Amino acid sequence: MGGIGSGKVRLRRARETVDRHWSIDIRQWKRQGMLDAHQEFTWNWFHRDRVAASIRVQANSDRVILSHNSRRQDSSDSRTTYPVYLTSTECHLGGERRWFLCPVDGCWRRVAILYAGDVFACRRCLQLAYLSQRESRSTRTICKVNQIRERLGWNRGFATGNGDKPPDMHWKTFERLTARHDALVEIWLGGVDERFKCLEPI
Repeated sequence: MGGIGSGKVRLRRARETVDRHWSIDIRQWKRQGMLDAHQEFTWNWFHRDRVAASIRVQANSDRVILSHNSRRQDSSDSRTTYPVYLTSTECHLGGERRWFLCPVDGCWRRVAILYAGDVFACRRCLQLAYLSQRESRSTRTICKVNQIRERLGWNRGFATGNGDKPPDMHWKTFERLTARHDALVEIWLGGVDERFKCLEPI
């Protein structure tokens, strides 16, 4: 099996998106009871029902030890083992929330998710973007419009017109959502108008 990641941390030229990288989520591990001290387990990623990549994890009270293959510059694989330290914060309603501390030197950001590179690191260290950041402004605006329409129980696409208030929704909430919906539609239509002006012959 090939290495977990390729390329050096902080040296990625293309701003890739997080969905193209294996990731580990401390919230998922906590829910499944995998962070209890002295536990060891293998974490797998699957593609078409087959194991595509895996890491070995040893949990301790203040850290997890990760062990996995890492791709070198000469395309050969080497086994990499290193600690990722943990921290926690108190929740307002009791209990605590666990976090990874990004293991890249000089970072140590508190994050819930680490992504695969030469080592598992935070999104900023690997210079990864969210998929939504690749979308145009007009696309993001329409997505927000449709999210509001779905919450209101209306058909997607504002060209179909506005619907009625859902029976179980307060009028104040309905008015707030419809105002936000109409404002976003106006923003999108304004953008379309500007794009058409750019296409007008000189």
